[in-house]
Amino acid sequence: MGAHVNALERKTKELFWRYLSETKILATDFSGISLAELEDASQIFDIGISVFSQNENGATDTVFRTLKEDNVMHIHLYKEHFSYITDLKLFSHSFRCDKCNKLFPSLYRQRRHSATCDAATRDIYVGGAFEPNRTIFDKLEDFGIDIPSELRFYPYRACFDIECALVRDTGVDNSARVEFSAKHLLASISVCSNVPGHEQPTCLISTGCQTDLVKRFIEVISEISDISNGLMRERFSEYMEAVHQIDDEKLVDRFDDYLRQLPLLSFCGQRYDIPTMKTQLFSVLLQTEEINYVIKRGSSYSAISTENFLFLDVTNYLAAGSSYDQFLKGYATGPQYIRVFFPMNTLTTLES
Repeated sequence: MGAHVNALERKTKELFWRYLSETKILATDFSGISLAELEDASQIFDIGISVFSQNENGATDTVFRTLKEDNVMHIHLYKEHFSYITDLKLFSHSFRCDKCNKLFPSLYRQRRHSATCDAATRDIYVGGAFEPNRTIFDKLEDFGIDIPSELRFYPYRACFDIECALVRDTGVDNSARVEFSAKHLLASISVCSNVPGHEQPTCLISTGCQTDLVKRFIEVISEISDISNGLMRERFSEYMEAVHQIDDEKLVDRFDDYLRQLPLLSFCGQRYDIPTMKTQLFSVLLQTEEINYVIKRGSSYSAISTENFLFLDVTNYLAAGSSYDQFLKGYATGPQYIRVFFPMNTLTTLES
């Protein structure tokens, strides 16, 4: 640190005791200075410190730099040892940028390049950076209609679950590799909701016709949807007039659809309930509803959107592999939520 080489040992001792005094470390506890402690040394001795490492090919990397950048001392880090670099130009002629790995013949040129190097952000995404889709309420804000956050969540929902009779006579011939053990015929559909007036479960039992059972199911959920639609319009009554006066017909229609569309939830319904009754369900829906879209993944129906309903599967919003028991333990309490098992093996005909 400016001391003559001949007086290095004595000067080193002076600096050593000064460092211990400033940091309040006992000599017996001193085991060296780590990279994390170099900033303290920089402030104590009023010098800048730059630490470099060098690989077998002579490429030099900057390992550490203190905040102070004048009166700089250069140090070489090899394994766990520091060594003083008397002449940086003689030490290395190859300094590497830590962003793009490009080599430069001097530290000055390397640091000038690194200050503007954007190699770390050179990825180009088609369509620009990701932004979440704007909600109805975000778009309404553009017209000066600010819906409070507590009203931006749909409060009503209905749930459904089906049970089937396992008919042994499948009517399908077995092959050498595939054996058809039973045909699943729709036996019952249970419905429950948190919509006032429909908070008790309703169980619809088949009379022998699957289509008739699905029709009764649609009638029940249509009645629930009508009530929830009326309640939602009351919920937004002070904003309805302002919404219908904005100059964006599509946004007004979308807001009306939001109020009208009742979420219908199932557990694993995308893989079993919907595929089991899809023939009857779509046939009935096409007679009474306008189907907006269907999201299908393989044989699973992740979502079905109609004029009045939005069929969704709860499992799409849980951690992968979550069981029904885990779902009940996490989100339901009380004896009314105890899981029971349906005697599918004994129900072999719709008549039984």
